[in-house]
Amino acid sequence: MYIFDAHCDYLWMKALGEDSNLENNNGKIEKSIFAVFEGGISDDELMKKQFDAFKKVKPVKKTFMAFEGLSWVKSLWDLEKIFKYNPVYVGPVWNNKNEFGGSCYNDGPLTIFGKCFLEELDNKGIFIDLAHSGEEMFASSIDSFKNVLYSHGNVFEVQTHPRNIKKHQIKKLIKRNCFMGLTLYTGFVGAKSIHKLFEHIEYVLDLGGENILGFGSDIDGCENLVGTKTGAEVFDEIMEEFLKRNYKTGLIKKILHLNLEKCIQK
Repeated sequence: MYIFDAHCDYLWMKALGEDSNLENNNGKIEKSIFAVFEGGISDDELMKKQFDAFKKVKPVKKTFMAFEGLSWVKSLWDLEKIFKYNPVYVGPVWNNKNEFGGSCYNDGPLTIFGKCFLEELDNKGIFIDLAHSGEEMFASSIDSFKNVLYSHGNVFEVQTHPRNIKKHQIKKLIKRNCFMGLTLYTGFVGAKSIHKLFEHIEYVLDLGGENILGFGSDIDGCENLVGTKTGAEVFDEIMEEFLKRNYKTGLIKKILHLNLEKCIQK
């Protein structure tokens, strides 16, 4: 079995000239979506370095691009800059409210400009990522676009955190058949324990999320991952826990890669 990871900040680490936690991937993560991260700042040079890093040899067999935060966008003319790279998804907001709408830390609804801009991307088959969105932004976006997903976050009812999403939002993702990726970041999971991560997994499954659930690990985007290992090696522990809990092979495959594959193949 292999992993298709919905979110990784490898490009950001390369732009900063730092080592990535994916360097010792050893084939565990076979496919990954690498985010071009705005970093909460306007720095054209760091953006360029991320684009350059995407062109180089990477420690994952097959990679796709995404955008995490669009605060650098100033007008509809910037659509061409995004179309040029053919990303799988764009996350319009990071942790800051911007011209597109509200974030999990500074909420507000989808703006008129945001709707116009994102509709153009949606019509091209580019997914709108609602990770980092506040509740108002989520509610005003989830039914506004055909192609929607939630790349990386965890369950609010399991771990109270502004970046985690609530039961009614997860139910909406399930109803729309929108992919949901769980992070491995201890701050969102709520503990270092793999068992705590499985509380999030089983919460989503109990809601009926078998066909949408996957991983958006956030490797390189956070300092502390669950488990006792580093980087992609954490998936060894996750796999062991799947087997200990007698998860069926078909369900494991769905969570590790099939659900995300089916999502983006639409």
